[in-house]
Amino acid sequence: MCNIGGTSPDSSDERITRGDALPIDLKELTAPNGSCLVISPVRGEITRSGVSTLTLDQYRDFQSDHGKKIAKGIAFTTKPNHESYLTSGRLPVVCGLAIDCYLEIQINLDSNAKSFTLVSKGEGPICRLCVDGDPHYPCGRSHKHRLSTPECPKQNLPNDVEDLPHLAGKGIHELFESFCKMTRICHAGSFAPPLDIV
Repeated sequence: MCNIGGTSPDSSDERITRGDALPIDLKELTAPNGSCLVISPVRGEITRSGVSTLTLDQYRDFQSDHGKKIAKGIAFTTKPNHESYLTSGRLPVVCGLAIDCYLEIQINLDSNAKSFTLVSKGEGPICRLCVDGDPHYPCGRSHKHRLSTPECPKQNLPNDVEDLPHLAGKGIHELFESFCKMTRICHAGSFAPPLDIV
């Protein structure tokens, strides 16, 4: 969620301007990019029109849903403006719930760190697996971040971190399969690991 006059839910540089006094129910605003936002003065929330704010119950339902699926084939390309990173791009995760979500896999070629981040659009990350990257004290270099409060996506998942040292040094495809098992995601497409990546 963001404050009136703050930034829009999925852009760090788009300013939202408030219109006239809010009516009793809802007030629609237009962000500079033309997208429509809805303010609930009762709950103090700003959301994209027609998209609900992710609740803990919705996240738990999403987490336990065995019907999640990635149908797209996975191949890696250099991340724009970051030549030392490879990315899978945004891989849509289809599920039976009203959550618009994608997975992005990144590999740091300098350090061989790998990350798998599930993102709820308009909310932020809801789960991240980091392997061979920077430690997250008290956890080591391989760990998993989970959502534990509604504020976690906006704060980059700082609160619930599990140490997973047994994943250190594993290859990208094996890690992807482990991540899918952890998150109950079925991958129905191809997986083309980058050459020379452990």
